[in-house]
Amino acid sequence: MVLYIDKENLISLVQSKNKGEFVEYSSLILKNLDIHYNFSKDEIPQNEHLSYWFKNLAEGVSSGKQEFCPPKNVIPEIPRKSNFYNSLPSSDRSSIFFFNDEGKATVAEAKCCVIVSKVGDEMSKLKELYSFEEKGEVLAYKIPNWSSYLPHLPLTDIIISDNHYFKDKYVYDTNDNELIRFLSSIPQQIPVNVVIIAKEGEIDPAIDLTKEQESIKSIVKAASGSTKSTVTIVTTYKNHDRALITNYYRVTHGSCFHLKENNLKHDVRTEVKTHGMRKNHSFTKELLAEYQDVIANPSKCIGDRVSNILVF
Repeated sequence: MVLYIDKENLISLVQSKNKGEFVEYSSLILKNLDIHYNFSKDEIPQNEHLSYWFKNLAEGVSSGKQEFCPPKNVIPEIPRKSNFYNSLPSSDRSSIFFFNDEGKATVAEAKCCVIVSKVGDEMSKLKELYSFEEKGEVLAYKIPNWSSYLPHLPLTDIIISDNHYFKDKYVYDTNDNELIRFLSSIPQQIPVNVVIIAKEGEIDPAIDLTKEQESIKSIVKAASGSTKSTVTIVTTYKNHDRALITNYYRVTHGSCFHLKENNLKHDVRTEVKTHGMRKNHSFTKELLAEYQDVIANPSKCIGDRVSNILVF
């Protein structure tokens, strides 16, 4: 993951009132994120807070790339646009953007599609990204619904790999796509791309996948508020494990993602892994490579064939 940060935001972060939190979270981002500084190295000696960051923290702790402008370009480019996310490449759909334009940042933040912070809110955004990592594993039968459990982090894409998502019509109808319905409601007026990977041969004969693709798409459009939202259903014999991937985290789950009337065993485990941890993001990339292979050679592929993360 990449953190794009303006000079003013970095100064604000260093000036955090809670020094214990500052030390904790600065260490996390330096160890786990690549940092793209939207300013020149020449500006560092001119400010005591920048000097402190680079002399006392970044030089000894950083495990990722640290890039400056120049030679790199400022991102988001100036003049800033509140819809800068529309032109982001796939790789930056999981990046973090801290920039010094309160108006543009506030509008972009309200859309809830990428993590954005104006000056002064940096620590709260970092807490959102990292805090749920500390929760550890949860027994799935104790989760009342996905909305109360999953992070309410921004997203543009939802990828669900679940062998049994369409296996039982009664269970499927009872859950009424609760997981997708909740996640799609997080962005506001922004297209959400949903890809569901299910197991060929494990589809209830009473379920018509073509009709369900249309039905789920209507749900996603209504929840996201965007008529450009998409849904694709892929079937395969290749996948076995269950996983949910969005822009900023991955969920591992030991059973079908339906929680209601699913006869969940008491030892089914669920855990959220933030992409803000380098090892988690690396594993997610490996998993996505496997899904990409499925997408390239599916048993069936129904729907829009659109994703910011997978290539159809």
